[in-house]
Amino acid sequence: MKADLAANPAWSGAPSQTDEFLLMFLRAEVFSPSAAANRYRKFWKAKITLCGEEKAALPIKFEDARAALESEFVQLVPGTRDIEGRQVVMIVSSNMDKTLERRLRLLSVWYVLLAALEDVETQRRGFCFVGYQKAVKRSQADPTFVKMVMQSLQGALPVRIGSINICYPPTFFRVVWGIINPFLHERVKRRVRVIPGTDAEVLGVLGAIVPPDGLPPPMGPKPKEFSAWLAEQAQKDA
Repeated sequence: MKADLAANPAWSGAPSQTDEFLLMFLRAEVFSPSAAANRYRKFWKAKITLCGEEKAALPIKFEDARAALESEFVQLVPGTRDIEGRQVVMIVSSNMDKTLERRLRLLSVWYVLLAALEDVETQRRGFCFVGYQKAVKRSQADPTFVKMVMQSLQGALPVRIGSINICYPPTFFRVVWGIINPFLHERVKRRVRVIPGTDAEVLGVLGAIVPPDGLPPPMGPKPKEFSAWLAEQAQKDA
């Protein structure tokens, strides 16, 4: 990977990185050096677009994305893993605040995932995404933003996608899916599960992947810990 980057460098302003940081990209690409180097280059291109060249070399801080993080549309679920040991992240679409600019919302996604990737086991095993769509309104749908997130997951962030579980898809889901589907890699499409039905039906299917008692409201009974996790992250950033 280092030889590949030496021959075709990433952004010239990127800070020198530790082997531990580069390992995240190798693990995301199942130790393919060329694919890992390519993802690393894309990471910096995407981060420049997201943060601006003057801030791209700096870590993303809680205060940079505070408003979007506190809306809790993207939530790490501390302590909960799927049956394969993957870190669970919930996407609560009804919490989406479209008055916030897309860049800020995307920054919050990056913040949560990069913080979770500080755990080596999450780097190795990846993520299980659970999308809660039950209370979402058509006015909250934002296919452009979904494409931005998927492009980050597929090609820039050092993330392994174990599964994406879309629960309670709304009636307009087909429209949104039709817009984002062409932008998804085939291997990502194979990891998408759409789970419609009643509470019992959805939790029955999802329960084979994620323990139902390991999910917080609005899906499960686990005490909500994301706010406390955010507070800890903010303190660390300070």
